[in-house]
Amino acid sequence: MRLARQLLTESILLSVAGGVLGALLAWASLNFLTSLLARQLPGGVAIHLDARILAFALLLALATGLVFGMAPVLQLLHGNLHDRLKQGGRQSGSAAGGRRLRHTLVMGEIAISLVLLAAAGLLLRSMMQLTNVDKGFDSEHVLTMDVRPSPIRYADPRKEIIYLQAMTDRVNAIPGVQSAGLVYELPLGGGGTNGSLSIEGRLGEQPNADKQYVGGNYFQAMRIPLLKGRLFAASDTPDSPKVVIINQAFARQFFPNQDPIGKRIDVSWGDTGWCEVIGVVGNVKQANLAAEERPSTFMLYAQNAPILQFLGVNMVVRTSLEPMSTVQAIRSQIQQIDSNQPVAQVKAMDEVIAESLAPRRAPMWLFGAFSAIALFLAAIGIYGVLSYFVVQRRQEIGVRMALGAQRASVLKLILLQGARLIAIGLGIGLVGAFAAAKTLTSFLFGVKPTDLPTFIGVSLVLAGLALAACAVPALRATRVDPLVVLRNE
Repeated sequence: MRLARQLLTESILLSVAGGVLGALLAWASLNFLTSLLARQLPGGVAIHLDARILAFALLLALATGLVFGMAPVLQLLHGNLHDRLKQGGRQSGSAAGGRRLRHTLVMGEIAISLVLLAAAGLLLRSMMQLTNVDKGFDSEHVLTMDVRPSPIRYADPRKEIIYLQAMTDRVNAIPGVQSAGLVYELPLGGGGTNGSLSIEGRLGEQPNADKQYVGGNYFQAMRIPLLKGRLFAASDTPDSPKVVIINQAFARQFFPNQDPIGKRIDVSWGDTGWCEVIGVVGNVKQANLAAEERPSTFMLYAQNAPILQFLGVNMVVRTSLEPMSTVQAIRSQIQQIDSNQPVAQVKAMDEVIAESLAPRRAPMWLFGAFSAIALFLAAIGIYGVLSYFVVQRRQEIGVRMALGAQRASVLKLILLQGARLIAIGLGIGLVGAFAAAKTLTSFLFGVKPTDLPTFIGVSLVLAGLALAACAVPALRATRVDPLVVLRNE
């Protein structure tokens, strides 16, 4: 019992020390974790360590020390003292049960590592597919900003229209600016509006579509392609007949095998009235990159002044320079018209797109971090098991070499021992990975949960790193001096 207490004390001290270090690592990673999950957390919720979490972590560490410290204790208490003394203590702890337990733990570490690596690999491939998807616009060299006019100073809708037009004209004239426009909701900016509308001649139908308000040279600034008809022009004024532009998805769904130019629709928003379709543009990803293209309508700010006070206004500016380098010039031109006009949320369009991917990027980083930790632990585990294997069979290895065994044969012996554990762990891990991958379906885009290249790739990576961990004890075994071993005998 004194020996048992000694072993348990050592195990508990190790586990508690590990728990303390883990708590310090968790505290150090809080800022990174908070920034990573900022888009997933409700407003006002903060991630922090408190006494309950620390107590739970330390109790878990203590329990780990007790549970896993019991294995060598039980082995010691039930061992055969006569055999230990007869063998000179060399085979202490080498019973078949202890060996099976060590091997099982290492195979379990490898299997868990493969499951986490497969999840991270699937999410990474999904992210790569998303970043390569056709957005419907060109985000390069595009600057965005919120330029919402004050509803108090511009209570008269027509006065607001004149102000917005003057703003876009001044920005368009800045050197380095190729085109500037206005839009109600930025594509991939986290917002959007949709609702019912009416199509002339189709009584009883209530189609649904996304609704946007634009102004200036919006389509040119975003390089949204015109497929048919024309874009908004200077002749489209508040006093001219109302016009609307639709996207390709709208034309295909509501005007199949027809020419939509000249058709009339009512977006049923405010006092819009019937609008003539003057153009068809390409589909644009509005909500997120993974969403299907939806029917969309684009109305002109200038022709819908009465409802502008209830809308936001974002300016998009295409430049021939680095986008952020033009911010000061744009801000100066806007404030020359109205010195009280705030310019907020200044971002490059690429940054807006990156933020839209944050909900998918966070799980990828978390799975990647967990799989890296699990991989590190698996490498340590297999290294420890094989090192112990070399120590326990040092006499055998020395005798083999004394009888003529080559170092390559010894190296092969150790590597085969490790390869057997790796192969079984990978087999178990693949089964678990295929089963667990189905729970990631909602996070994947353009990648199947059973994507074979991903599973093969992560398996090869894990096998390579595990074999690298086997190499150190294997090489150490080849350096056993048979003369020293036999002399000790």
